[in-house]
Amino acid sequence: MLITESLLVVCALLIPQEDARVEISPTAAAGKVAKAIKAGPGPAMEAIKSHGKIADPVVTKAVGKALRSRDVDIRMAAIKALRFNEDASAVSELLKVCKTKNVVESVVVGPEYFLALGQHGDLKAFSVLAASFKSARRRDPVLRARVLAIGRMRSRSSIDLLIRNRFLLVRLRVSGEVRMSLAALTGRDPGKDWRAWGEWWDEVRRGFKITPKEKALPVSLAKGWDRVWNESAAGIAKKPRKRAGGDPPIDDDGSGLDADGRKNKRRIRQEAKKKGQ
Repeated sequence: MLITESLLVVCALLIPQEDARVEISPTAAAGKVAKAIKAGPGPAMEAIKSHGKIADPVVTKAVGKALRSRDVDIRMAAIKALRFNEDASAVSELLKVCKTKNVVESVVVGPEYFLALGQHGDLKAFSVLAASFKSARRRDPVLRARVLAIGRMRSRSSIDLLIRNRFLLVRLRVSGEVRMSLAALTGRDPGKDWRAWGEWWDEVRRGFKITPKEKALPVSLAKGWDRVWNESAAGIAKKPRKRAGGDPPIDDDGSGLDADGRKNKRRIRQEAKKKGQ
């Protein structure tokens, strides 16, 4: 009897067992998302995280409804799901809220929203990304995300916009986001000199052909670029750098202003010294 039972156990182990994980259908996933959104932030975020990346129009439509939620966490979860959802309809759902203020103007939600558009690299989003660059905030995280997203729009218009727009020169400089995006679009990097970019573009613009895919970026830029597009955009905002000697942190735009807009103490001392005070 013991021998027989042992043989049965061995045979049972050898027989392939049915996978307990049952793949949910897009329709069922969409139903769960819709139901969870009505249940509140907790269930909604869990359902969107679990099912929101299923590449199917019925799912993206259900997730898209969460973009209009009053809860900021639900909106963020929906944007992140649509950002990495590979179905073409994800872009269409994102574009439906391109004029919704609590999405596009929010310093919390806005950067993630524009990076989501950039993630897909769909030129249908270009007009939204290229809209007026006016901004009252210095080092505006929403503006910076838009610039990075434009770097994913494979078009000569993207290059022209980034090089010709003087507002970006004042707000973001050619370094940082503008430089990375231009390098990704053009496959070259003249550096931080805005005039060098402009002179090069004047020479080649008429006959320049943009490649369908990005070329490898210079090592100095590749790490930052990959971090934005291969991970979440949570690290887009830079922490102010600290000067040696315990001086207040300053913004990396060279203005001598710290994160709160205060004049850098070291620069004040230097200016006073020059005046002989």
